[in-house]
Amino acid sequence: MGLLITREPVPAARKVAELRTSSRAVQSYLDRGRRHASAPSESLEPQLVDAYRRWSIDPFDMRATQEIHDLSAEYRLRESSLPIQLIQNHIDRGLSILKATFGELSTKEFQSRLQDLMDRYISEI
Repeated sequence: MGLLITREPVPAARKVAELRTSSRAVQSYLDRGRRHASAPSESLEPQLVDAYRRWSIDPFDMRATQEIHDLSAEYRLRESSLPIQLIQNHIDRGLSILKATFGELSTKEFQSRLQDLMDRYISEI
């Protein structure tokens, strides 16, 4: 599994968060029943922050990844902005672990591989 880190500074947190709200991710979430549909909006933020916190400790934690995808999809369906400022440090930490594991890539290659990884993950759920 080849992965994803950049040499150039890029708004990685925003890119990661945006990929998790892609139309394929949202459709997958809808197909599985939209489990956060009735959750009050104020409860989504702490759940998303906690899921990113868990992912930042172990970027291969599939439960945390699934929770991030579902909550991000719910944000998109509600046409709400993701709280990037609250999850940025967690995303940076998770990406640092991935960088230490897999090495560096150019920004373009990073974005391409990240999109491929997200597409593969979404097609498996």
